[in-house]
Amino acid sequence: MFLFIKIVGFYPLSGNAAFAYIKRLIFMLVLLYMIIHVSGCANSEDGVEPLPKFENPHGRPFLLLAQQPDASNTPESIRVNINHIESMPFDGMFIHLIPYSWLVMKGDSIGYEDIYNKLSPIHNLFNTFHHNFLYVFIDFPGDLWDDEVWEITSRNFAYMAKAARDYGLKGIVYDNEEYQDGKWVNYGEDYQNPDYSLEEHANKTLLRGKQVMEAMILEFPEIEIMHYHGPYLSEPKTSIPAVIMGQAASWDKYELLGPFFAGMMLGRGDQGTVIDGGEVYQYRNMNEFEYSYQVRKYDIASAETDSWFIPLELRSSWSEDINIAFGVYNLQWKQNYPMDPSIMRSTLINALSVTDKYVWYYTQEDNWLIPGEMPKEWINVVSEVHDHVNK
Repeated sequence: MFLFIKIVGFYPLSGNAAFAYIKRLIFMLVLLYMIIHVSGCANSEDGVEPLPKFENPHGRPFLLLAQQPDASNTPESIRVNINHIESMPFDGMFIHLIPYSWLVMKGDSIGYEDIYNKLSPIHNLFNTFHHNFLYVFIDFPGDLWDDEVWEITSRNFAYMAKAARDYGLKGIVYDNEEYQDGKWVNYGEDYQNPDYSLEEHANKTLLRGKQVMEAMILEFPEIEIMHYHGPYLSEPKTSIPAVIMGQAASWDKYELLGPFFAGMMLGRGDQGTVIDGGEVYQYRNMNEFEYSYQVRKYDIASAETDSWFIPLELRSSWSEDINIAFGVYNLQWKQNYPMDPSIMRSTLINALSVTDKYVWYYTQEDNWLIPGEMPKEWINVVSEVHDHVNK
């Protein structure tokens, strides 16, 4: 205040001097208002609140780009656009290996050399994207009691894991949503061996998941495998609105999805990582992310839940062994859950604050990988969040 009086000065309120004093006073009041207003909005734009101080108790998280699988995220296209891609606000991406991403679980053998050669455009390519994964899409190889077909399937997974290792990738992202005709996780409706019960199907699925994971571990001991959906879809005691939020149907449509995941937990060894990807696109506020984390990390394998498919040998160390991630989506997926850049801004911060390691950003319609195909407002928002997290 003293400084303000000193700057304005004192003038007797008479004649021209009074008029000059009033003009100067008005000017200084306007200047003071502008200083206060600008300082209050120093880190905001158009009235947007500054992002809160970022904290994640599990360490630095990483934001992965899951562009809708098409030609733009194949190795050939990635090489053409690598400078643009690595200018985008992500730490890694999911790579679409046509046709092998779709053939791993078809029941027919694929060759390692074919996979390796198809990936060759990304050899020594990435400079800033250090967390990259190969897509594998679910399909039905054949009956769970067909040892030959599951040996082929395990070998196919192992070849993908070996190629991921050889090209410096983190591992595999396993999209376990059944888009193709070969559906099998819905026991009784999509698949059933009439000689065996649901419990026997679950136990055999557990063993097949373990078999596949062990095959990958032999080639890549430190592999990370992310399942789009975790075992929560198969557990009736955790398949509740606060976790699923309308993303999927009831647990009895996915009876064998959870056992396959649990089998991979059994086969991961001392260094492998199995990630529950958390593909639920309706979470928005911190409470929703934290509740989902609690259920998937702790509750699902607890004595209180007494899961029908998680074996006792996994339960005591489940929270230490499983890795929890979250998926977010650039479009509105369900009614009453709108999405736009401002909503994505807070959604991303909340997801990144809770995840164990990864948040993956699924995008349709617009394309991050092709220059000029992502609106600037989306780039600005995700860049702001990514920069904020990495301060």
